[in-house]
Formats: sequence, structure tokens, C-alpha cells
Amino acid sequence: STRKESSAASDVYKRQGIQTEDRARFNALMHENFAAIFPNQDVTAAEVMASITDVMKQDQALSKYLA
Repeated sequence: STRKESSAASDVYKRQGIQTEDRARFNALMHENFAAIFPNQDVTAAEVMASITDVMKQDQALSKYLA
């Protein structure tokens, strides 16, 4: 459901402090790395956040949010 996905994305934006101008890049990066972030249906929220952090570390524009 799009509304649920939007809500989840909004939660991540707030948690990671992602500014409006970087959200499109963040969304594209999450989409490109979906299989790595959600390797199976039993993945935990903590594992998802760790994977998101790993993906963000590799991106020059988004790694600043992890500093």
C-alpha cells in the first residue's frame, strides 16, 4: 500500500534527519537496494535500519546524515 510505504518513508526521514532536497535521492537508493535491505520476509526492523545505514554510508550525498 502506498500510504503505508509513505508513512514508513516519513518515519525514516525523521529518524535519519533527511532533508527535503535529499529525499528523492534517498527514495531512489532505497528502491535500488531493496533486495539488500529486505533480504527476506523475516527481517527485523533493526536489521532493516542497519541495512539502510549501510546503503547510506556508500552514498556521497546521504552519508552526511550518518556523521
